[in-house]
Amino acid sequence: MPAGGSPGVRFVALLPGRRADDTLDVLLAATRDLRDARAALVDADTAADADAERASIRATQLLARVEDRLGALTSPGAPAAGPSATRVRADVGRYVLAADTLRRTGIACRVVADLLRRGAEAAERGLVLLRAAAS
Repeated sequence: MPAGGSPGVRFVALLPGRRADDTLDVLLAATRDLRDARAALVDADTAADADAERASIRATQLLARVEDRLGALTSPGAPAAGPSATRVRADVGRYVLAADTLRRTGIACRVVADLLRRGAEAAERGLVLLRAAAS
């Protein structure tokens, strides 16, 4: 742990120009989007086909927003925290891209929802680690 003793200070020091509150705000917003994506996936499980498709699309959009929010935390000069945020962002982005690709090729929306559920789980694991480092 760096001088000052706070993991939040360490995290902010690795993200030049970003205050601890800013970092936490981004992570909390990403967490809210993730929660909403999971709710949409529950809707996809319980809805009729057309509504399930809309819910799956909504979940994809929300996970894409999580990916975008994590992009705000990446910095080329951030040797530890930046790569962590970049890695989580890349993981989420791969699930979003795969879901879009499957949807375009006509794969059933319930299969796409299952993939998105795994993406949401990966995002949750990553966000937990990033929030712990930032607090």
